[in-house]
Amino acid sequence: MKKAQAFNIMHWSFTRIPFIIGLIIIFYLFFSSQYNFALETHKVGDYIFEKRFLYSPNALAYQDPETKRVYPGIIDMTKFDEDNINKSFVFEKSYIAAKFELTDLETGHVKEIYVNEKWYNRWSSYTSFEQYDQYILKRFVLIKTKDGFTKGFLKMDLVVNNLQGYASKVDL
Repeated sequence: MKKAQAFNIMHWSFTRIPFIIGLIIIFYLFFSSQYNFALETHKVGDYIFEKRFLYSPNALAYQDPETKRVYPGIIDMTKFDEDNINKSFVFEKSYIAAKFELTDLETGHVKEIYVNEKWYNRWSSYTSFEQYDQYILKRFVLIKTKDGFTKGFLKMDLVVNNLQGYASKVDL
């Protein structure tokens, strides 16, 4: 074997082969990251549910009977029941469960209502798994009763089953 052939073999083995392996690794990482890129949308769904609950005149927000204006920070106690919630949300509720807890800060009275109570009780302990998401909203509100307005505290605990519900990932 000549010196030129030995140099060629060493040149390939020490410089070009690691360079080619490095390029293969870079291409693999690039294409695998592009393949696995996903847009997370389940937080948007939770946000929409929250806003629909707080801002909709058909849900729990107080609506002035004369002006028809909706006051988002005021909860109407006549609407705070499970029947009203089930009527106001017209969607397939098999993937979503929620617990609404309204506390009157002046009297200490606590009232709870549920959306899919059976599934809420089942899924709320599974929120540490990727399949289930939990979204908790805590907010000070005014409570509209027959007698007037009182200060209150609202806690909304939303549990979503990502496999049954709205798409939690949209592949690009």
